[in-house]
Amino acid sequence: MESVDKNIKKEKQKEKLNKRIIEIDLLRGIVVLFMIFDHLMFDFAYLIPSLFTKGQIIGTWVEPLTQFGVNYWNWDVRIVFHYIFVFVFLVLAGVCCSFTKNNLIRSIKLIVVAYLFTLGTFIFAKITGSYNDIISFGILHCIGFALLLIALIELITKNKWVFLAIGLVFIGVGLFMEIQYGDYMFYEEGNFFQLTIYQLCGYKTAGGDSFQLFLYGGQVFLGYFLGKLIYKDRKSIFKNSKYSNNPITFIGRHSLIIYIVHQIVLVGLIVVILLIAGFNLKL
Repeated sequence: MESVDKNIKKEKQKEKLNKRIIEIDLLRGIVVLFMIFDHLMFDFAYLIPSLFTKGQIIGTWVEPLTQFGVNYWNWDVRIVFHYIFVFVFLVLAGVCCSFTKNNLIRSIKLIVVAYLFTLGTFIFAKITGSYNDIISFGILHCIGFALLLIALIELITKNKWVFLAIGLVFIGVGLFMEIQYGDYMFYEEGNFFQLTIYQLCGYKTAGGDSFQLFLYGGQVFLGYFLGKLIYKDRKSIFKNSKYSNNPITFIGRHSLIIYIVHQIVLVGLIVVILLIAGFNLKL
Protein backbone atom coordinates (compact mmCIF):
# COMPACT_ATOMS: atom_id res chain seq x y z
CA MET A 1 0.00 0.00 0.00
CA GLU A 2 2.84 2.34 0.89
CA SER A 3 4.60 1.67 -2.43
CA VAL A 4 1.36 2.42 -4.29
CA ASP A 5 1.06 5.76 -2.49
CA LYS A 6 4.66 6.57 -3.38
CA ASN A 7 4.04 5.75 -7.04
CA ILE A 8 0.93 7.93 -7.08
CA LYS A 9 2.89 10.76 -5.46
CA LYS A 10 5.68 10.41 -8.04
CA GLU A 11 3.19 10.43 -10.91
CA LYS A 12 1.53 13.57 -9.55
CA GLN A 13 4.91 15.26 -9.13
CA LYS A 14 5.88 14.27 -12.69
CA GLU A 15 2.59 15.59 -14.03
CA LYS A 16 3.09 18.84 -12.13
CA LEU A 17 6.62 19.23 -13.55
CA ASN A 18 5.37 18.56 -17.08
CA LYS A 19 2.89 21.44 -16.73
CA ARG A 20 5.61 23.94 -15.80
CA ILE A 21 7.10 26.33 -18.33
CA ILE A 22 10.58 24.87 -18.54
CA GLU A 23 12.40 27.81 -20.13
CA ILE A 24 11.25 30.13 -17.35
CA ASP A 25 12.57 27.76 -14.68
CA LEU A 26 15.88 27.44 -16.56
CA LEU A 27 16.34 31.17 -16.95
CA ARG A 28 15.37 31.89 -13.35
CA GLY A 29 17.78 29.23 -12.14
CA ILE A 30 20.67 30.72 -14.16
CA VAL A 31 19.87 34.25 -12.98
CA VAL A 32 19.65 33.22 -9.32
CA LEU A 33 22.99 31.38 -9.57
CA PHE A 34 24.58 34.55 -10.96
CA MET A 35 23.06 36.65 -8.18
CA ILE A 36 24.33 34.23 -5.51
CA PHE A 37 27.85 34.45 -6.93
CA ASP A 38 27.51 38.24 -7.24
CA HIS A 39 26.50 38.57 -3.58
CA LEU A 40 29.30 36.22 -2.51
CA MET A 41 31.81 38.54 -4.20
CA PHE A 42 30.18 41.50 -2.44
CA ASP A 43 30.61 39.71 0.88
CA PHE A 44 34.29 39.07 0.12
CA ALA A 45 34.87 42.66 -0.94
CA TYR A 46 32.89 44.64 1.62
CA LEU A 47 31.27 42.46 4.29
CA ILE A 48 34.46 40.81 5.57
CA PRO A 49 36.27 44.16 6.03
CA SER A 50 33.22 45.55 7.85
CA LEU A 51 33.11 42.60 10.29
CA PHE A 52 36.80 41.94 10.84
CA THR A 53 39.60 44.41 11.45
CA LYS A 54 41.94 45.30 8.61
CA GLY A 55 44.92 44.25 10.71
CA GLN A 56 43.61 40.70 10.93
CA ILE A 57 43.06 40.44 7.18
CA ILE A 58 46.33 41.88 5.80
CA GLY A 59 48.89 39.20 5.01
CA THR A 60 46.46 36.31 5.45
CA TRP A 61 44.67 34.07 2.97
CA VAL A 62 41.59 36.27 3.38
CA GLU A 63 43.25 39.35 1.84
CA PRO A 64 43.38 37.90 -1.74
CA LEU A 65 39.70 36.94 -1.40
CA THR A 66 38.69 40.48 -0.44
CA GLN A 67 40.82 41.95 -3.24
CA PHE A 68 39.35 39.50 -5.76
CA GLY A 69 35.87 40.54 -4.62
CA VAL A 70 36.70 44.24 -5.01
CA ASN A 71 38.18 43.70 -8.50
CA TYR A 72 35.18 41.62 -9.58
CA TRP A 73 32.63 44.06 -8.14
CA ASN A 74 34.16 46.99 -10.01
CA TRP A 75 34.80 45.04 -13.24
CA ASP A 76 33.10 46.67 -16.23
CA VAL A 77 32.02 43.27 -17.60
CA ARG A 78 30.35 42.42 -14.28
CA ILE A 79 28.48 45.75 -14.29
CA VAL A 80 27.11 45.09 -17.80
CA PHE A 81 26.07 41.51 -16.98
CA HIS A 82 24.52 42.69 -13.72
CA TYR A 83 22.10 44.95 -15.60
CA ILE A 84 21.31 42.13 -18.04
CA PHE A 85 20.61 39.56 -15.33
CA VAL A 86 18.57 42.02 -13.26
CA PHE A 87 16.49 42.84 -16.34
CA VAL A 88 15.88 39.14 -17.03
CA PHE A 89 15.04 38.47 -13.37
CA LEU A 90 12.49 41.29 -13.23
CA VAL A 91 10.91 40.43 -16.59
CA LEU A 92 10.58 36.79 -15.49
CA ALA A 93 8.99 37.96 -12.24
CA GLY A 94 6.45 39.85 -14.35
CA VAL A 95 5.85 36.83 -16.59
CA CYS A 96 5.12 34.68 -13.53
CA CYS A 97 2.77 37.36 -12.20
CA SER A 98 0.76 37.05 -15.40
CA PHE A 99 -0.11 33.47 -14.38
CA THR A 100 -1.21 34.37 -10.84
CA LYS A 101 -4.92 34.55 -10.03
CA ASN A 102 -4.53 36.80 -6.98
CA ASN A 103 -1.66 39.23 -7.44
CA LEU A 104 -2.90 41.39 -4.56
CA ILE A 105 -2.28 38.71 -1.93
CA ARG A 106 1.02 37.78 -3.56
CA SER A 107 2.18 41.40 -3.57
CA ILE A 108 1.34 41.92 0.11
CA LYS A 109 3.24 38.77 1.08
CA LEU A 110 6.26 39.89 -0.94
CA ILE A 111 6.22 43.40 0.54
CA VAL A 112 6.08 41.92 4.06
CA VAL A 113 9.09 39.70 3.28
CA ALA A 114 10.92 42.69 1.76
CA TYR A 115 10.47 44.77 4.89
CA LEU A 116 11.57 41.89 7.07
CA PHE A 117 14.76 42.11 5.00
CA THR A 118 14.89 45.83 5.74
CA LEU A 119 14.51 45.13 9.45
CA GLY A 120 17.28 42.54 9.31
CA THR A 121 19.71 44.88 7.53
CA PHE A 122 18.79 47.69 9.95
CA ILE A 123 19.64 45.46 12.94
CA PHE A 124 22.87 44.43 11.18
CA ALA A 125 23.72 48.11 10.61
CA LYS A 126 23.09 48.93 14.27
CA ILE A 127 25.48 46.15 15.29
CA THR A 128 28.25 46.97 12.80
CA GLY A 129 27.72 50.74 12.52
CA SER A 130 27.64 50.37 8.71
CA TYR A 131 24.34 52.12 7.95
CA ASN A 132 24.89 52.13 4.22
CA ASP A 133 24.28 48.37 4.18
CA ILE A 134 20.60 49.00 5.02
CA ILE A 135 18.24 47.85 2.26
CA SER A 136 15.26 50.19 2.38
CA PHE A 137 14.07 49.69 -1.20
CA GLY A 138 15.72 46.69 -2.80
CA ILE A 139 14.71 44.34 -5.57
CA LEU A 140 12.07 42.52 -3.47
CA HIS A 141 10.48 45.86 -2.49
CA CYS A 142 10.48 46.89 -6.15
CA ILE A 143 8.83 43.66 -7.34
CA GLY A 144 6.34 43.76 -4.46
CA PHE A 145 5.16 47.32 -5.15
CA ALA A 146 5.14 46.78 -8.92
CA LEU A 147 2.99 43.70 -8.38
CA LEU A 148 0.70 45.69 -6.07
CA LEU A 149 0.20 48.26 -8.84
CA ILE A 150 -0.46 45.46 -11.33
CA ALA A 151 -3.07 43.95 -8.99
CA LEU A 152 -4.83 47.31 -8.62
CA ILE A 153 -4.79 47.96 -12.37
CA GLU A 154 -6.21 44.45 -12.96
CA LEU A 155 -9.31 45.60 -11.07
CA ILE A 156 -9.86 48.17 -13.84
CA THR A 157 -8.60 46.38 -16.94
CA LYS A 158 -6.83 43.19 -17.97
CA ASN A 159 -5.82 44.53 -21.39
CA LYS A 160 -2.19 43.48 -21.82
CA TRP A 161 -1.39 46.52 -23.98
CA VAL A 162 -2.25 48.82 -21.08
CA PHE A 163 0.40 47.07 -18.97
CA LEU A 164 2.92 47.40 -21.81
CA ALA A 165 2.22 51.13 -22.10
CA ILE A 166 2.54 51.65 -18.35
CA GLY A 167 5.75 49.60 -18.26
CA LEU A 168 7.33 51.63 -21.06
CA VAL A 169 6.32 54.91 -19.39
CA PHE A 170 7.79 53.71 -16.09
CA ILE A 171 11.05 52.67 -17.77
CA GLY A 172 11.25 55.98 -19.66
CA VAL A 173 10.63 58.06 -16.55
CA GLY A 174 13.04 55.86 -14.58
CA LEU A 175 15.81 56.30 -17.15
CA PHE A 176 15.30 60.07 -17.11
CA MET A 177 15.45 60.16 -13.30
CA GLU A 178 18.51 57.89 -13.28
CA ILE A 179 20.42 60.05 -15.76
CA GLN A 180 19.27 63.38 -14.37
CA TYR A 181 19.25 62.81 -10.62
CA GLY A 182 20.27 59.24 -9.76
CA ASP A 183 23.25 59.88 -7.49
CA TYR A 184 24.12 57.71 -4.53
CA MET A 185 23.08 59.17 -1.19
CA PHE A 186 24.45 58.06 2.16
CA TYR A 187 22.04 57.36 4.99
CA GLU A 188 23.91 59.85 7.14
CA GLU A 189 22.82 62.58 4.74
CA GLY A 190 19.10 62.03 5.18
CA ASN A 191 16.63 60.07 7.19
CA PHE A 192 15.46 56.57 6.36
CA PHE A 193 11.95 57.44 5.12
CA GLN A 194 13.19 60.34 3.00
CA LEU A 195 15.67 58.08 1.24
CA THR A 196 13.00 55.41 0.74
CA ILE A 197 10.81 57.93 -1.09
CA TYR A 198 13.82 59.10 -3.10
CA GLN A 199 14.56 55.53 -4.17
CA LEU A 200 10.93 54.78 -4.97
CA CYS A 201 10.78 57.61 -7.51
CA GLY A 202 14.37 57.20 -8.72
CA TYR A 203 15.64 60.52 -7.38
CA LYS A 204 18.48 58.86 -5.43
CA THR A 205 19.96 55.43 -4.82
CA ALA A 206 20.99 54.32 -1.34
CA GLY A 207 21.98 51.31 0.71
CA GLY A 208 23.38 47.93 -0.24
CA ASP A 209 20.55 47.18 -2.69
CA SER A 210 18.58 49.91 -4.46
CA PHE A 211 16.04 49.39 -7.25
CA GLN A 212 13.88 52.36 -8.18
CA LEU A 213 10.22 51.54 -8.76
CA PHE A 214 9.96 53.52 -11.99
CA LEU A 215 12.97 52.14 -13.84
CA TYR A 216 12.92 48.58 -12.53
CA GLY A 217 9.24 48.23 -11.70
CA GLY A 218 8.52 49.04 -15.33
CA GLN A 219 10.45 45.91 -16.28
CA VAL A 220 8.06 43.83 -14.15
CA PHE A 221 5.16 45.38 -16.11
CA LEU A 222 6.97 44.49 -19.33
CA GLY A 223 7.27 40.88 -18.16
CA TYR A 224 3.57 40.80 -17.27
CA PHE A 225 2.76 41.91 -20.84
CA LEU A 226 5.09 39.28 -22.35
CA GLY A 227 3.54 36.58 -20.19
CA LYS A 228 0.06 37.44 -21.46
CA LEU A 229 1.35 37.68 -25.05
CA ILE A 230 3.60 34.59 -25.29
CA TYR A 231 2.07 32.28 -22.70
CA LYS A 232 -1.64 32.94 -23.07
CA ASP A 233 -2.15 29.15 -23.09
CA ARG A 234 0.44 28.68 -20.30
CA LYS A 235 2.37 26.10 -22.33
CA SER A 236 6.14 25.73 -22.49
CA ILE A 237 7.96 26.37 -25.75
CA PHE A 238 10.18 23.38 -24.90
CA LYS A 239 8.52 20.16 -26.03
CA ASN A 240 11.00 17.81 -24.37
CA SER A 241 10.11 17.32 -20.71
CA LYS A 242 13.53 15.82 -19.86
CA TYR A 243 14.75 19.37 -19.27
CA SER A 244 12.10 19.98 -16.62
CA ASN A 245 13.90 18.37 -13.68
CA ASN A 246 17.56 19.23 -13.12
CA PRO A 247 19.50 21.30 -10.54
CA ILE A 248 19.06 24.55 -12.46
CA THR A 249 15.31 24.18 -12.98
CA PHE A 250 15.01 23.15 -9.32
CA ILE A 251 16.61 26.46 -8.34
CA GLY A 252 14.33 28.21 -10.82
CA ARG A 253 11.21 26.63 -9.32
CA HIS A 254 12.26 27.77 -5.84
CA SER A 255 13.94 31.01 -6.88
CA LEU A 256 12.15 33.29 -4.42
CA ILE A 257 12.91 31.27 -1.28
CA ILE A 258 16.50 30.66 -2.44
CA TYR A 259 16.96 34.36 -3.14
CA ILE A 260 15.56 35.23 0.30
CA VAL A 261 17.74 32.84 2.31
CA HIS A 262 20.95 32.67 0.29
CA GLN A 263 22.59 35.82 1.65
CA ILE A 264 21.80 34.82 5.23
CA VAL A 265 23.44 31.44 4.56
CA LEU A 266 26.46 33.01 2.83
CA VAL A 267 27.07 35.54 5.62
CA GLY A 268 26.63 32.86 8.27
CA LEU A 269 29.10 30.50 6.55
CA ILE A 270 31.70 33.25 6.06
CA VAL A 271 31.49 34.36 9.69
CA VAL A 272 31.64 30.78 11.05
CA ILE A 273 34.60 29.82 8.81
CA LEU A 274 36.60 32.91 9.76
CA LEU A 275 35.84 32.49 13.46
CA ILE A 276 36.98 28.86 13.29
CA ALA A 277 40.12 30.06 11.47
CA GLY A 278 40.95 32.27 14.44
CA PHE A 279 39.69 35.67 13.30
CA ASN A 280 37.81 37.88 15.77
CA LEU A 281 34.77 40.03 15.01
CA LYS A 282 35.45 43.71 15.57
CA LEU A 283 31.98 44.26 17.04
